[in-house]
Amino acid sequence: MKNYEKNLTKTTKTAKFRVKRVSDSTNTRQTQRKTQVLDSSNSKKFAKREVKALLDTNESATESSNLIKARINDAYSNCLGGYGYEHGVAESGANFENSRELSWDFSRINRIYRSQPLVAKIANTISFEMTKAGIDIHCELPPDEISYLEQTLRNYDVSLAESANWGLVFGLGASILYLDGEFNANALATPLDMNIVTKDSFKGLKTLVRWQGIMPLYNEFVEKISDVYGENRAEDLGEPRYYEVWFLNSAVKYKVHRSRLFLFRGNKLPGLENQIEMGCGVSIVERLWLPLLNYLATINYVQNMLQISQQRVLFLAEGDRIGLLSEEGQREFQRSMSLISKNANVNNMLVLDQNDEFDYKSANFSNLDKIIQTAQEDFSAAANMPLNKLFGKSPTGLNNSSKENLIDFYDFISREQNMQLRPVYERLIPIIYKSKYGKDIPEFSFDFKSLFMPDE
Repeated sequence: MKNYEKNLTKTTKTAKFRVKRVSDSTNTRQTQRKTQVLDSSNSKKFAKREVKALLDTNESATESSNLIKARINDAYSNCLGGYGYEHGVAESGANFENSRELSWDFSRINRIYRSQPLVAKIANTISFEMTKAGIDIHCELPPDEISYLEQTLRNYDVSLAESANWGLVFGLGASILYLDGEFNANALATPLDMNIVTKDSFKGLKTLVRWQGIMPLYNEFVEKISDVYGENRAEDLGEPRYYEVWFLNSAVKYKVHRSRLFLFRGNKLPGLENQIEMGCGVSIVERLWLPLLNYLATINYVQNMLQISQQRVLFLAEGDRIGLLSEEGQREFQRSMSLISKNANVNNMLVLDQNDEFDYKSANFSNLDKIIQTAQEDFSAAANMPLNKLFGKSPTGLNNSSKENLIDFYDFISREQNMQLRPVYERLIPIIYKSKYGKDIPEFSFDFKSLFMPDE
């Protein structure tokens, strides 16, 4: 009972509840048993209240996990022996800190994106690979109309890939539909109706970026499935119904219904974390932050090793060494070293006293190339990208081939296409067709063209 009270008090520091204790040592066992039952009942009620309160906070997952951990011990542990669960392993003292602030730090993500080419290359490669090959449309239409649809979509693939790229980098990117006569505050706040799409009314797509062009309005959600675009799938339930949209150098902000936007999110989150992010995803910068730091630290380590691998050594005469014992001698020595270094760098000439000697001392380091190779492979694995795509190198080791890695990578891109692009094309194709021909498109389907080109 005392261990239980200790764990419960440690987990819920702010608790005002105190377990009743039997102070009289002469109480009967029956009285003690009743007190324990009462304490247990009150403790359960208190724990339920605590869990409910914790779930209402941003740190609910961590706090509730600590509460459960304090109350439930089902793994073998020997504290005196120092072995068992969380004993004898240094990593058991590690912890995963809250890193969501990185996805919220717009200026920091900008600096990382601009200064770290690997981050930009990963986001660009994934997003533009999704639209690179195009699609094949299957529909009972004349071949020239199908060809027009496929070609027109290719013209908008760059805009969609750009939105997908910003979705990876900032957690949310979007493309807003521009329909003639429909780009005003009243129209944008209403769900998109295909009846308002008329001949030549579709004017294109405009890319929007989280924090500087679009933010979710998290006060109204999709509560039921309907025939309205953007609210007609089970996946739309619980998502923001409206978004606030603005354009740079403009003070006007629009309330836009989700049906008029093509949304691209980063890595999605479950439950409470999704609500904390207001329906946005995790920035790829947050996901790659620790692997990126480890990779950069390894590269810097190797560079430092190479810089100190060769050192210049000056052997001084005995009289010069004695002179270093005085402050004046030290100042003279510094001036001499400065002149020697300047002549060596500017005039390519080394001037020494006749009693001085000069030499190079070199250190040999082995396997530095393997250290770099391993760091690159680890970072490529964290980025879910083949080594030859990210660094232009083939993987090493047995049973490693660039072809197999590319197949795995394109399987990953195919999943992203079906999750991110397919819902966009299903809505965009009917709009493009009706804007061109003035009528609704018949039932259609489409397939993404293969990204992998087999060897002949």
